[in-house]
Amino acid sequence: KRREEKKEYKFGMETNENRKKEERINIKRWERTKDEMKKESKKERERERKKESE
Repeated sequence: KRREEKKEYKFGMETNENRKKEERINIKRWERTKDEMKKESKKERERERKKESE
């Protein structure tokens, strides 16, 4: 019975590690999309500026 408890504990630890990895990946993904959004908005602003100057 004690062996089963250890398995449960280990499994819980593994899922916790996986969750941490997923969070890290999601954060990286979000930062990348944020950067892309910034670039896009910068392009939009440049386009607007060009229209105004013409």
